[in-house]
Amino acid sequence: MVAALKVPMLKPGEYELWRMRMEQYIQMIDYSLWEVIENVNAPPITKVVEGVETIISPTNAEEKTQRRL
Repeated sequence: MVAALKVPMLKPGEYELWRMRMEQYIQMIDYSLWEVIENVNAPPITKVVEGVETIISPTNAEEKTQRRL
């Protein structure tokens, strides 16, 4: 039996509950999408090696998948 998932609707005064339900919904549908949403506003990561500052590019879903394999 397959259950149809309904998108949680925002009700006045229940923002925190709605936020948690939306997080769970997006994570169930596509976890890679959730990682993008969660990390999009992160400042660039920098690493200093021998006095040279290097910006490390953000890791995307494909790179994480390749690392897991």
